[in-house]
Amino acid sequence: MKQKWINFINKLNSRGIPIPMIRDGKTGQASVSLTLVFISFNVWLISIIGKAAGALGGMDTNQTMNMVIICFSLYFGRKFQKDEKGVIVEQPQKPDGE
Repeated sequence: MKQKWINFINKLNSRGIPIPMIRDGKTGQASVSLTLVFISFNVWLISIIGKAAGALGGMDTNQTMNMVIICFSLYFGRKFQKDEKGVIVEQPQKPDGE
């Protein structure tokens, strides 16, 4: 029974969970951090609109804004890397044709 469970979990881990993610415009790859920014920003926007319309009186816009700030920090903070010399900022890419 234990081995069946381990095989089942290994099978799921090797395939991954197919969830739709936003593609980063710079790299063209799916980005979890950009997806979190998109979702949290839209939740914040819905909370502001709902509060103005009076439909979502109980939704705390400050907490949703905090989540947006955290997700933006994750998204933009991923460009910082650290090695033994210290913090390295990702070098900007030159536009094509230069």
